Amino acid sequence: MKTKTLMISLTLVLIQLLNASQAKAQAPSSSKIYMPLDIKRAYKNGTRSFDGLPGKNFWQNTCNYKIQASINLTNRELTGREYIDYINNSPDTLKKMVFHTYQDAFRKGSLRSYDIREETEGLILGLLIINGDTISNKNYKQSYTLLDISLKKPILPRSISKIDITWKIQIKGKPEFREGFIDSTSAFIGLWYPKICVYDDLFNWNEDIYNLKDEFNSPLSTYDVSVSLPKGFLVWATGTLVNQENYPLLIRDRLRNCYSSGQIETIIDSTTILDQGEAGKEPWKFHADSVPDFAFAFAKNFAWDAGVFSIANKKVLISSVYPVKLSSHPNQITKVVKNAMEIYSLKDPGVEYPYPYFTSFCGGGSGGMEYPMMSFDEPVINAVYSPYLFIHEFLHSYQPFYLRTNETKFAWMDEGITDFYAFKICKNFNYDLTAINLSYEKYDEPGLKGIGNMPLLVTSSNYAIENYTGMCYCKPPQMLTSLEDLIGPELWKNCFAAFTNTWKYKSPMPFDFMFFIESYTKKDLFWFWDAWFMHFGMPDLSVQRVANNRITLENKGGLPIPFTLEITDNNGKKEQIQYHADCWSKGRLFEIKHPTDKLSKVEVKCDLVKDYNLADNIWNK
Repeated sequence: MKTKTLMISLTLVLIQLLNASQAKAQAPSSSKIYMPLDIKRAYKNGTRSFDGLPGKNFWQNTCNYKIQASINLTNRELTGREYIDYINNSPDTLKKMVFHTYQDAFRKGSLRSYDIREETEGLILGLLIINGDTISNKNYKQSYTLLDISLKKPILPRSISKIDITWKIQIKGKPEFREGFIDSTSAFIGLWYPKICVYDDLFNWNEDIYNLKDEFNSPLSTYDVSVSLPKGFLVWATGTLVNQENYPLLIRDRLRNCYSSGQIETIIDSTTILDQGEAGKEPWKFHADSVPDFAFAFAKNFAWDAGVFSIANKKVLISSVYPVKLSSHPNQITKVVKNAMEIYSLKDPGVEYPYPYFTSFCGGGSGGMEYPMMSFDEPVINAVYSPYLFIHEFLHSYQPFYLRTNETKFAWMDEGITDFYAFKICKNFNYDLTAINLSYEKYDEPGLKGIGNMPLLVTSSNYAIENYTGMCYCKPPQMLTSLEDLIGPELWKNCFAAFTNTWKYKSPMPFDFMFFIESYTKKDLFWFWDAWFMHFGMPDLSVQRVANNRITLENKGGLPIPFTLEITDNNGKKEQIQYHADCWSKGRLFEIKHPTDKLSKVEVKCDLVKDYNLADNIWNK
């Protein structure tokens, strides 16, 4: 009996030790923070870990695309054929396959968040063969921008499937919603081919309808793309041009000079004369590794300047392509992007630009849109707005493309982080931010000040048009600014660089971010994540009471933000004390011991994160 009791006692001790060991392996917040069931499943399956690292069972499905595209300029029709190797690295047997057909957003009757100028027939599917089986229209369903295919033979775990598709689309006649023709001889082509949906460890098939509002989520892929156009056109694209001889000799010479000189060089301007029969003798062939998408642009009469950024053992070609009428402002865009690439790669946060090229192609209708190694931008060249625009679009090279974040569900990890660093870089070079600040203020009322202000964990696909910008662009930088101030700029810089280098290409989601920050900084930030991600709130601090040698402040909005307390005595002498967000870690009231009978004024100043209600920030005697 004693032996049995001893064995039970030893077993209980071992269980306690095991539980303690498991608890130690978890980040401090992992056992306390709210987590949806589909996210919990990933941790249970070991594809994500509570230390913020990819789990021991992490996997992701990938694709190899070989695409042939031909463009008829007369009717703006693109016809294409693609061969795909789909690599199922998951432990799951897939009984169906799902594609995005983004062009169907322009088809009559499609689900859209915005009005459009021109409807098309969408994506018209031709041949569809999967693993040797021809798929008839009885075996697939086209629903808005999704193509849902029932498979005759399921796709087995850790197997490769062969897919063959033909299709055609009509390119929009004007730049609209991230792509389209700029004039009769130039266009940006962004959402143009049937693209396999992401199948991941979190949500299985990511069947998100494209409604023109939300952005994208795509598998990590390799692309070999051939684009056929008439002679005389030049093409810029994601990836490396394989057949450089498609450039006229003059352009090849100028690009070589650009690489050797280290200066920003004019490749084409209004005085450049090219042999139209020499440009584009063959289909343009591009290759790109480890990217989630592929875009291209073409033009016949655009200006082009380029510079080279050297880092480690490689040289990155930075190009700006824009209408000739803007060629009186040469080199401005290239210089701005090069400055941003240098800061982000070498200084803050210090993450090396991962690709061999970046091209800003100008001619879009409004704002900008990012693609791997490219952006499609509004042709605005001035010292007020454009630096921010081109920096913001360039920084998307990291979020979402290098990190491969899910823009559709977690847009704050895409737009929010990008804006956080875009503003930092603009301030570093003293670029005027007046215009962009004014444009963002109009999103405060319906979004951050109103009912549209939601917890950051709410998926961005559930935002409305009215609060999308406030929630994706404005609120996340407030959170990141508070976080950087809390843990210190140097530790934040090193931490975010480590997060990027750890999760590159692997599609981190918000809990990976939270747990990694805690693990790296060794701080329990449950109270911070809980306030920003799980609860409604806004930046709103107040002076509640000044009496009995106590200054009591209240966090009325509920979000932990930093502030400066300015105290003025009866003689007019002022004292300023800075506080970080952790002063709110214990609750909404923060009490400071200070002789109050000699005070004439107490003010809470929120310089880093804007306080949305200043009416109660001052106490006067």
